Parts: sequence; C-alpha cells; structure tokens
Amino acid sequence: MNGETSASRRRTVALLLARGPAGRFAGADGLRYKALLPVNGRPLADHILASLQDSVVERIFVVQSPDERLQNVLTAHPKNTFIDVEGHPDSLAWSVAKSLEKLAGFYDAETFSRLFIMMVPCDIPGVLPRDFDKLIYEAISKDAAIVLVMAPYDLVKEAFPHKTFQKLYHTDVRQAMASQSIVFASGELLRLKSVRGPDDFGLEVLDSFGRPVIGLDKMIDVLHKGRHAFWLWPNFIYQVFVSRMIAKGKGGDAFRLLADLVMGRITANRIGKYLFAVFGVKFGVVTTHTPSFSGDIDTYEDLELVTTFPIGKDGW
Repeated sequence: MNGETSASRRRTVALLLARGPAGRFAGADGLRYKALLPVNGRPLADHILASLQDSVVERIFVVQSPDERLQNVLTAHPKNTFIDVEGHPDSLAWSVAKSLEKLAGFYDAETFSRLFIMMVPCDIPGVLPRDFDKLIYEAISKDAAIVLVMAPYDLVKEAFPHKTFQKLYHTDVRQAMASQSIVFASGELLRLKSVRGPDDFGLEVLDSFGRPVIGLDKMIDVLHKGRHAFWLWPNFIYQVFVSRMIAKGKGGDAFRLLADLVMGRITANRIGKYLFAVFGVKFGVVTTHTPSFSGDIDTYEDLELVTTFPIGKDGW
C-alpha cells in the first residue's frame, strides 16, 4: 500500500448487504430473507436503497442470494448492480468477503485500489441520503484504511430505549459511545488470489506492509453478533485482541488493553493502536449524531416503531 488515502482519490461505492435470513420474521407468509420484509408497503431493503440512490455514492452493489431476485422488486436505478453470493447466509464475514471478491471483477486493479467501499446493512430504513453524505464526507477525511462508525450512546438509547447497545466510554470525546453497523474499507487493502477450495476466499486483506491479514473475518462475525448482546462482548475482546496480542508476543499490549477497559480510559486513538497491533491495518473512527443508523429491524417491536413513525423525507 502506498499510504495515499486523501479524499481526492477516494471514489465511494456502497455494498448493500441484503442476503441475511428472515430470522424471527420467517413465519410471515413464508418469508426467507429479511430484505423482503414488507415495511410501509415496500420491501425493507428498498428504503435504504432509495437513500443510497440519492446519495453521493457512485455505484450500489446489492448483495443477494441467487434465489432472492431483488432486482425484480426493488426500485430500479442506473447506480444499481446486483451481486449473487451463495453459501453461509448466517455469516456476515462470508457475505462481505465473497461480494468484495465479485466487486473486484467490475474494475481494473488500479481503479479498484482507489475505491472507498461503504458496507451497509439492508435493515436501517430510516437513514436519509443526507445522512449518508455527511458520514461519507467524514469518513473519507480520515487517514485510515478502515473506518468504523460510532454514535453517542445516550443518543441512540433515547431514540431506541427497547434496544441493547454495547457501551464504550471514550475519554477523548468524554462520553459513552455505541458501535454502528456501517464500515468503510479502502480498496488498497484488498487483493484477488487463487481459490484452493469451495470454502476459500478469492480475496485477501493486506496490512500496511503488504502482508496478508488473518482473522478479520472472525472479528466481523463476532462483532456483528455481539453488537446487541452484552454477554458476547468479553468473547469479542478476547478473540479479537487479547489472544492475538499474546500470540504475537505483545502480552504487554494485551495487559494495557485490559487495564484501559477496567479503568474506563479507553479512547478512539487507543482503539486504533490496539487494532493496528493486532492486524497491522490503520483504523479510523468517525462519530455520527444520526440515530437512524442504529434503527435496525431485528424484532417485531422494531417493526412496530417504523410503522408508528412512517419513513419520509425527514426520516423517523
């Protein structure tokens, strides 16, 4: 990687992840995919797709299972490109890796390296185009290869009191924060490789020194499953940070991380340093004050909230 990550060279595309199973909504008229859940007369995924279409992203790659056929029911637009991904529908990491592998096939290597890829879940229908535009502007201004999104804990808890959010206190902003499900990644990180078996990824992530990064897939799945579950948070800290630091001979870093968590002195800068120690990739963090990014539809209570406060040009 050449380290050049300025906003002037970042062309933002969206990866709309829409192949997740219906989960607890599966009993609704044989529904198989959450993206097709009816919300205010339209498929759930269509609300977020419309906002992406009106945002500054130059192209939207809609990730679906082959039998989903979302192109037949979602709003058509020149920005739309549909990607079929098979296998492991419950693994977010699998969906991301396989869709990025196919996305790379739409560009030459130089163009792909200049992309800034925004990964978006399909179940946050209240997010507006201007919300995306502001978030993208903030993210591309960061000197980082991967940008994570956080929101003030009190803000999202007030908007969605029935939801559980992981709370992480950041002393540099002097408030508790909650992680969001939007992630940005630079195409500089990604390189196509030969596939050795049906469960192998055709894409690998490179660190700042051009070496393959191992373990990001587990980090993605553990973080995704633990976002609304307090009991999974210790497992995330151990698997993603502590065990890997110790394996790399960085026991001191692991001890400092645990001490920071216990003492409540963790900061965005320290998180970035710990992530770099584990993965060798430069991470950045942006803060959003738009609660709609936390309004994912996971339960019937979430769905009732959406239908009580209809989605419109001013959000919900």
